[in-house]
This record gives sequence, C-alpha cells and structure tokens, in this order.
Amino acid sequence: MERAALPSLGMLARLAEAANTPFGLIVDQDAQVGIPRLERADLERLAGLFDEDLRDELDRLRRDRTRRVFTVGPEYRHCIATDWIDDGLALAGVPAGSTVIIDPEAPIERGDPVALVGAPVQLRLVQGSVLVSRAMRLHPLLPREQARILGRVAKVKSRAN
Repeated sequence: MERAALPSLGMLARLAEAANTPFGLIVDQDAQVGIPRLERADLERLAGLFDEDLRDELDRLRRDRTRRVFTVGPEYRHCIATDWIDDGLALAGVPAGSTVIIDPEAPIERGDPVALVGAPVQLRLVQGSVLVSRAMRLHPLLPREQARILGRVAKVKSRAN
C-alpha cells in the first residue's frame, strides 16, 4: 500500500457526484477542497447575466472540475475565488495581486467587504444603503440598488501570505 496511488480531490468529487453521495462522506471534513478561480473574462460574462442566470452560472462554475481551482479549507466549499487586480484598497489590507475568496450565498451586513459583478470587479464596503471604498478618490459612493453584488468577501490571501 505504500506505493498505491491515491485519487485526487477532484477525482473524489467526481466520484461523489456520480454516486449522488455527499462529498463529506468520501473525504474527511478537514480535507482541502478546490473552488473555481474566476478570470477577468468570467467576470465580464457574469456581468451580462440576470440574477437567476447568474446564480445558475455560479453553480455551474463550482461544479466545473476542468477549470483552474484555488485550494481552500472545507468551510469555503461554496465560494469562488478571483485575483484582485485593483490596488485601490491597499490601505485596507487588500493589495493588488491578492486572491479574494467570495461567498455568493452569505448574507451581507453593514461593514462587510463585498465584490461586485463586472470587470474589473470592485471591492466595496457596505455602509447602510451605500457601497463605499476606502479609496474614495478612486471609487465614489455607489447606491446599493445600482450595484450587482457578486457576494461577500470571505477571505483575502495576499501573495505575502
């Protein structure tokens, strides 16, 4: 058994899906999981979708095992990831080049950092009914009803980490 090949997490996920079995019954709950890493082209495509189509597409992306993924702990299994291309929030601890993990299903409360649908994706802070960036010169106030929120930022992993 020392030389036996072990299946990858992706293979185990496909087996669980084919067997209609929860992934957690096949893999230890403490195991790492892969979530899709969205590219700029993905964000541009998502920006053109209506809300219901957007949710369907996010579900499809999470099931797509052929794309590049970002490895995280199991608590982030419902999330997506994208590379942060804007340096406007460097003072808030989110430098350009970071990977931002976004939870599209989490309820958003005042003060939460959020990612907007579109390209380039903008990270904002919800302040009541207004989305505001800490870099006010770069990103003016935006009424929440005018924004399409992709989800709450659950974690930021900078290249320094």
